[in-house]
This record gives sequence, structure tokens and C-alpha cells, in this order.
Amino acid sequence: MTNPGLIDAHFHLWQLDQLHTEGILADPRFKPEIAWPDYEAARKGIALSGAVAVQVTNSGDGEREVEFFERAAAQHPELKAIVAFAPIEDADVEAHLKRLSRHALVTGIRRNTQDEADPMFCATPSFIAGVARLADYNLVCDICARHWQLDGVIALAKAAPQTTIILNHLGKPEIGSDLSRWRTAMSTLATLPNVHVKMSVVVHGTATDQWQAEAVAPVVNHVLEVFGAERVLWASNWPVAPLVTAYPAWLSLAQRLTHHLSSTDRAAIFHDNAARLYRIGR
Repeated sequence: MTNPGLIDAHFHLWQLDQLHTEGILADPRFKPEIAWPDYEAARKGIALSGAVAVQVTNSGDGEREVEFFERAAAQHPELKAIVAFAPIEDADVEAHLKRLSRHALVTGIRRNTQDEADPMFCATPSFIAGVARLADYNLVCDICARHWQLDGVIALAKAAPQTTIILNHLGKPEIGSDLSRWRTAMSTLATLPNVHVKMSVVVHGTATDQWQAEAVAPVVNHVLEVFGAERVLWASNWPVAPLVTAYPAWLSLAQRLTHHLSSTDRAAIFHDNAARLYRIGR
């Protein structure tokens, strides 16, 4: 199976013994080391024109993890871009951004916020100030927030309109449950032109996680309806995603859920938007 026009806008590699990890990555079902050959094997012959490696560590300056990704990219040129960690809310974030921006593959920053107890963490003044600085370095801001934290993301996007924000994993709704609060928040986010959304697998790490077409379709359909194809980008969220779905199965489902769109819109979702936002092929 080949997809020469496919970019995976969100996948991970890691060496957990060298990273500070928390939350779902403490799940014993994960291997302590995930390398490119594991990623390639999981794709079952699906070819990529590009892939975006996203941070796992959530402390320090992020540069060691970037160098780990760069070593993989040197051997596997499909790895085209890196979303690095930086402590966005810290007063010295500027120094971190200066160091990270010297790495050519770093085109985005993510400070994972999904495990913050404060639902408005993304709206705190220090976090907003750090996100606003990303625009000066031509870096996008990846945000991983759960559905009950989206009001904070809304406030952030309004307060930092010059920064491109890419919301991970469809805004992390509770798949298969009441979507009303999530729908409202996503509809509001869609009114903000600096916000984009990754159509990627949602995993909360619980026994009730599910990823069946009948549960996923309403989520994907709403995102496509309110954001439009020009602000949605496909991603795998591998190797977290296999807790609920295999890589080929998710790609196949995503293609079915978008088959009604024009070829231009499908190209945008599966390739062009990621290429533009992460400056792939620049």
C-alpha cells in the first residue's frame, strides 16, 4: 500500500529511561524504547512523504529529545519536522526558544497540558505570554488538551492571535459519550482563524477507550463541518494509538470518513495542511 502524498502530522519515538514521563506514558503496555523500525513496521507498508515527530518529554529544555529525533531523521528522511518541548510558561522561555530554533527541523513547540488539573491552565498569563513569543520564531504551537480544558484553549487562541495553534487529537472528546460540551467548544474554536485541528486518534488510557467507526464518525464529521478541510490535518498518534486502533485501520477509517470531499480537500487533510503548517518541503 502506497500513499506518496501522505504526511503523518503526529507520531512519537522515545527512550523512556532517558525522559521524564507521566500520565499515559507510564502505561506498562508501552515498550521502553520506540525506534523508527517499530514505526515503519506498524505502518504495514504504508509509505509516507513526510512525518512530524512530536515531543514526549515534558521537562528540561527539550534539546536532548530534538537531537534524538535528528539522529533518526539522518537515517530516515521521511522524518521532516519536529515539535519540540519548551517550558512555555517559564520566565526564561526565550532562551529555550533561541536554542531550539537553531535546529532546522524544529517547526513547532508543545508543552503538554492535558494532565493539568486547572481547566484554564492554557489561559494563565504566563502560558499566554510564552505562546505569543512563538510567532516571533515562526514556530507553531501544538496544544494537547482534554475536552474539559478547551475553554482555556479558546482564551489562549484569542489572546495570542498571531500564533498558529494546532489542537491535537480532535480536542480529546470522550469518544462514544455525550459530545455536547465538546461540540460547543470546538465550534467556538473554529471561529478563531489561528486554530487548526489534528484528526488523530484519541486515547485516554482507560478500559473504556473505543475507536469504532460509529463512535468516531460524529467527532470527525463535526470537526470537518466547523473547521473545513483547510484547517484539519491527519495524524496517527502512533504508538499511543494502538491501544485502541492499528495504524492501517485508522488511516482506512479516516479515508472513508473523508471520501465525500473533493480531491483537493482530501489532499489538504492528508498532506498539504501539514506541509504548510510545519514547513515541510520549504
